[in-house]
Amino acid sequence: MELMVGISVLSIGLLFAMDSLARAAVAIKISKDLFGAGLMLEENIYKVYNTDREEGVEEGVARIHGAVFTWSVDIKRIEEYSMDEAAFNIFSNQEKSRIELTAVTYFI
Repeated sequence: MELMVGISVLSIGLLFAMDSLARAAVAIKISKDLFGAGLMLEENIYKVYNTDREEGVEEGVARIHGAVFTWSVDIKRIEEYSMDEAAFNIFSNQEKSRIELTAVTYFI
């Protein structure tokens, strides 16, 4: 009887340890996906900044670290101030994480 109780306690402890490791693995993957989305957002901002800007929407799909991201850049000309407004959107809907990043900036 004591042996059965001991094995039950060890089994429950092992299950808790495995659960904490699984949660850590999911957190690492979400963090990796979020970091990749941030890098893509930064890359799109530099790309728009360093090229000739035209009004309109540009969209695309990219894969970073195995995750698929959809991105869009919406550029509008503000004639009153002679500047461009750019809205950058990054979206990913993975099975365990949903990522949506948006940044709006102005270029002179």
